[in-house]
Amino acid sequence: INIISRMNDQPPFQYAHLLNYVDFNESVMDRTFQYLIRLDKELSEEEENANERKGAKYQQMVDEMGQEEFVAFKQRYYNKKLADIVLNRNEINKVYETHKTLIQKKDPIFMDPTSNIGQAHFNAPIKIVNRTKIDTLWYNILMMWILSGILYLVLLFDILRKGLKYLQSLNLMEGFSKKI
Repeated sequence: INIISRMNDQPPFQYAHLLNYVDFNESVMDRTFQYLIRLDKELSEEEENANERKGAKYQQMVDEMGQEEFVAFKQRYYNKKLADIVLNRNEINKVYETHKTLIQKKDPIFMDPTSNIGQAHFNAPIKIVNRTKIDTLWYNILMMWILSGILYLVLLFDILRKGLKYLQSLNLMEGFSKKI
C-alpha cells in the first residue's frame, strides 16, 4: 500500500503499521478497504484520462496523415515481436510474490524505477538519481563519460601498475604459504 501511494503521489495510508497479524482487526480492515477503494477510483480516473489522451493523439495522427497513410506508417514502424518483448506479453506470471513485496512483470516499460541511486529494471524509461528523473538515454551517456574519465585517469597516472606493485610489496603470497 505504501509503494502504491508513493508511486501515484497519494497521501500515505496512516494505518499501514497496523497491517500485521497482531494488530489487524475489523476496523483496520474497513479503513484499508476504504483507502483501496479511493485509490482504485482515482487510478481508474487516471487510466480513463490516459485512454482519452491516447485516443486524441491517435485521431490527431489520422487527421494529419489520412487513414491509408497512417495504416502504412504503422505497418512500416510497428514491430509486434519487439512489443511482445518490451511488454513481457509472453510471461506467464504477471506478478511475482517475494517474502517482502510483489514484483510486477507485466508492462515493465511503463513502470518507474523504485531505486533512488540510478538502478532500474531493463527497458526502464527513466532513471532516478537523488529524486531527480533522468531520461535513460542521457543517464547512460553520462555514465559512459564518467567511466571513460575514470579510466583515462587510471591510465594517465598509471594507477593499475602502481596498485599491483603495492599489492606485490605486501608479500601476500608469503603469508599464504606460511599458513599452508
